[in-house]
Amino acid sequence: MLSLISYIALTLTFNSSLAKTISVQSQSKKWIEQKACATTVDQRIQAHTDQIEESGLSASRIAFFDVALPGSPEEYQSLDCQGVLMVTALTQDESEFPIQAKIGGTKLRLLTCAKEPAPNKKISAALGAHRMSCFFALPIERIFESGKITLDWEKNRKDQLIAKLPFTADGITRCKPKNPNLEPDFKTIVQREYCIKLP
Repeated sequence: MLSLISYIALTLTFNSSLAKTISVQSQSKKWIEQKACATTVDQRIQAHTDQIEESGLSASRIAFFDVALPGSPEEYQSLDCQGVLMVTALTQDESEFPIQAKIGGTKLRLLTCAKEPAPNKKISAALGAHRMSCFFALPIERIFESGKITLDWEKNRKDQLIAKLPFTADGITRCKPKNPNLEPDFKTIVQREYCIKLP
């Protein structure tokens, strides 16, 4: 089994001089085996910054996500059939933080959030100087059902589309949580796949 499977998307909201709002979504077509440490996320952000600059617009807010699934049958069991959803968000307005991810309108359990500086001045100008990465517990059964993953910002935007479901995931173990009272320890999978330590 793969030790990491990531699925990447971004959602942008642009504000033009005519005060029109344009939403754009780009979503990868396959799962890939690659860690999503800070440098990898920075590279994704930089690539889209270049595209935005060419348009002559700046984004009021942007969100990237990555999904990590358990790397072994034992980890599936210990996490009670849950993976991790990471959302990295940038905004021009810091008061829009914190963020809350939802799936099918249901709030996902927040593991932790951390504020981070924007990687450079170019990204700050195009996407926002304020950055936050949040990690959520993600029931694996839900990603195979029709629906969507959305993001609520503290203000100005609710139900921002992050991804449409279901995901295609041939060969991935499909299972349902069996113990609603279990509080799995996500420290190992988060440190392995995202190179950070949960508090």
